[in-house]
Amino acid sequence: HYYFKTSFRLALLIAIATTVTFEITQLTGIYGIYPCPYRYFDVDDLILNTSGAVVGYLIMPLFQFLPNLQQQSEKIPQKVSPMRRLVAFIIDWFLANTLAQGISSLFFSDWGGKYETEIHFLVYFAYFIIVPWLWQGQTPGKKLVFIHLVRVNGKSVKFVTLCLRYGLLVFVPVITDLFFQHLFERQLEQLGYVDGISAIIFLSLITIEFLCLFTSMLIRSDRLAVHDLVSKTQNAIAS
Repeated sequence: HYYFKTSFRLALLIAIATTVTFEITQLTGIYGIYPCPYRYFDVDDLILNTSGAVVGYLIMPLFQFLPNLQQQSEKIPQKVSPMRRLVAFIIDWFLANTLAQGISSLFFSDWGGKYETEIHFLVYFAYFIIVPWLWQGQTPGKKLVFIHLVRVNGKSVKFVTLCLRYGLLVFVPVITDLFFQHLFERQLEQLGYVDGISAIIFLSLITIEFLCLFTSMLIRSDRLAVHDLVSKTQNAIAS
């Protein structure tokens, strides 16, 4: 209500969709990552979470002390801060993986995870490359924090530059994880629960990579990271 000026109907739909997503995540064991659900689909949770969102929407007029975002828009800095980029990436990474796991569990569960890797690659490709290519350099995460990708000359990003950029940012750690998983497959099988250990390795690689990326943005005065420099792209404030 405050940030996006949404109507009550839209806010209600978002609240229902969000809590249903959480309940399905619990019911499916995080979309198949775990062999069994750790909680049931609870209708009471659905009602309570949605009610909380409705109450939050209705009491928003009480917070008149918050700044007017339309008046603040003229004061937005032209350079995108590392924290803003971090928030956008976390949102995008969560949404892309949730979508990939959901598709894999709902439509390919009978195949025993045979094409899970391929599904993830296709979802990453569509989310991080096709979507910003068709959506003026924006992903859902970037849209939420009002930034978009442009080339260093200020022009719109091209398909090839997006492939290069997100190839380094997204696909390199994924391929690295698959390489280590294949390399130590027998050792992982001896430890048991291969999927869980593989997920930990993958998340560790992602964390290390992005910490390095985040540090490089803090060091450089222009706030550009390695994948920015290689693809000759940068984040800019979306008008």
